[in-house]
Amino acid sequence: MNLYFESTTIKIRPIELTDLDDIHEYASNPNVKQYIGWPLMETKKQTEDHVALMISRNEDKTHVYASVIDNLTNKVIGTLIIFGLDEEANHAEIGYVFNESIWGKGHGTEAVKVLCDHAFNKMGLRKLFARIVEINVGSAKVLKKNNFTLEATLKDYYCIHGALLNCQWYSKLAE
Repeated sequence: MNLYFESTTIKIRPIELTDLDDIHEYASNPNVKQYIGWPLMETKKQTEDHVALMISRNEDKTHVYASVIDNLTNKVIGTLIIFGLDEEANHAEIGYVFNESIWGKGHGTEAVKVLCDHAFNKMGLRKLFARIVEINVGSAKVLKKNNFTLEATLKDYYCIHGALLNCQWYSKLAE
């Protein structure tokens, strides 16, 4: 189920191969990498392969990937995902990554709100959860502003740049 949304500040639509250059900008940024669980995209070819994988997962309906576009610049500033759908328990995980240039400007909070609305109201999910690196205070703020609750801290869960980092596990129930 594809995700579409538009406000005065952002647009959200399914990811496309034409998003490659903008996605590579944040997928290859070491400052962004310190907070995410997938490898840094060192080459444009790696990013192209990753975007193609996301598109194929969208088409297979195993994941929901969407690009977040800044209406002012018409540039892709982030990626949203719903994955790990458990149909029996009726829950899924969400994830997101944003270009460092828009951190702290409210775009992430708005985009995650839209992602949650889609998951609960269009997909009919009962519960969402998100796992973040404990040091990612910006992401924790985005989740808290979207009424997620911290359920647990998992010790030494991530290994990023050779360092073991704690994971914070947040969740939100449908209203």
